[in-house]
Amino acid sequence: MPLTPTIRYVAPAGSDTNNNCTSPATPCRTIQRAVNQAVSGDEIHIAEGVYSLTAGAQLVYLTKSVTLRGGYSANFGVWDPDIHISALDAQNLGRCIYITGGAQPLIEWLHITHGNAAGLGGGPSPLSYDAGGGVYVNNADPTLRHNHITDNQAQIGGGVWFSSSNGTLSDNLIIYHSHSTLLIYSYTCKKYAIDTRPGYRRTFWWQLKWVTEPWQSRPFLL
Repeated sequence: MPLTPTIRYVAPAGSDTNNNCTSPATPCRTIQRAVNQAVSGDEIHIAEGVYSLTAGAQLVYLTKSVTLRGGYSANFGVWDPDIHISALDAQNLGRCIYITGGAQPLIEWLHITHGNAAGLGGGPSPLSYDAGGGVYVNNADPTLRHNHITDNQAQIGGGVWFSSSNGTLSDNLIIYHSHSTLLIYSYTCKKYAIDTRPGYRRTFWWQLKWVTEPWQSRPFLL
């Protein structure tokens, strides 16, 4: 029988000190603390509020196949992402989320904003542009769905950057970024991005080429 995943809890009023994040009554303060405590298969429930980057190159660094899910009330008694907004705000100090290490995480119902990849590189050689202000993916296969990814900055892939990834974007709002909103560069991926909203269904196929969606004044749904 499959193991029941451990649920870990994060809230702005929580504490990381000597905390394994497994009680909704005593949640952790930072998402990274919960990620560090988690093992693959765990779920991390993120309460409403703003989670800000104050130090380091990114707000969340992921190398584990865990679930990050926003939209919970402060006491985790209610899940409604339209009312209880869980926001990752990097304050233009670094990226919001960095995913690597072959991980296959699920990231959903989050607002991902004000990431900035300035000085962080990560683009393809030989130019090594600053890539992926909001979400940077390299050698991992995440699923991003039902997220709002807004107002992020990078030289390329301001909102999201995928490299060497077979990841999936589904039903996200991706808008208002510097340079390209979404940029994929990969030698291995073949299928990408199916949006499930009627009227916005898009599927991208590629191999050994760039796929770029430029910034648009209207919402970009993937």
